Amino acid sequence: MLDNYHFSVFQFTETGDYDQKYVIASSPSALQWAKKVFEYYLDQSVRVTDL
Repeated sequence: MLDNYHFSVFQFTETGDYDQKYVIASSPSALQWAKKVFEYYLDQSVRVTDL
């Protein structure tokens, strides 16, 4: 989220390159959706401890 009123999503391609496309939204329903997406990916993530 950018702040309490907007969110932005930036993605990477399958090869790990930065994708120039992004999504910005500010409606209350979009903010709820962004929170759910963030929580989903947070729950699916694995902590990186060794590089």
